[in-house]
Amino acid sequence: MACERRRRAVRAGLGVASRGHHFGLLDERSWTQQQLADRLGYSLKHVNQLIKAKVPLTEDAAIRLQNVLGAPVGFWLTREAQYRERVAVLDSAQRQAEMVPWLERFPVKEMMDAGVLDKRRLDARSKPVVVGELLGFFGVASPDQWESQYGCMELAFRRSREDQADVAAISAWLRTGNAVQKSWMARPMTKLASKQP
Repeated sequence: MACERRRRAVRAGLGVASRGHHFGLLDERSWTQQQLADRLGYSLKHVNQLIKAKVPLTEDAAIRLQNVLGAPVGFWLTREAQYRERVAVLDSAQRQAEMVPWLERFPVKEMMDAGVLDKRRLDARSKPVVVGELLGFFGVASPDQWESQYGCMELAFRRSREDQADVAAISAWLRTGNAVQKSWMARPMTKLASKQP
């Protein structure tokens, strides 16, 4: 249900035109969907599903459309890729919005101050974006993967109080240290020989 709403939103013009827009070439020729289906060698149902983006536009369909409507194969495949990318981005944004409660486990403001995350105001609109940044920071696809990678960490170091065992905060700082160490390792080494007498 939610996926269909997002697809309708994309078709309604949230960044990428629907495939129906590109099938405007039908109107120029005053063809019905049935006439197009006959020329493509597809059923009316399949052509309708293509126009409504209910089935993917394949390479075979792009070649057939090139032959029938004249627009090159690349035109059709590029538009299909753009459409699918936009749908995937919207789906990802929806999933990240559902992950916002996971964000509350982390010292997000402190991570922003440290430059680990982009500084921004934390509100309902920006939190899903921060979730995406946090997933990327930890190199995981979801909170479940974070839990399997970091959530079970043994906290084997000295601390003064038991309440300082915040796995989310500790994993954030350990990961930050790891990233800093990698950036140091990436720097070119200076030539020691030139500094010796």
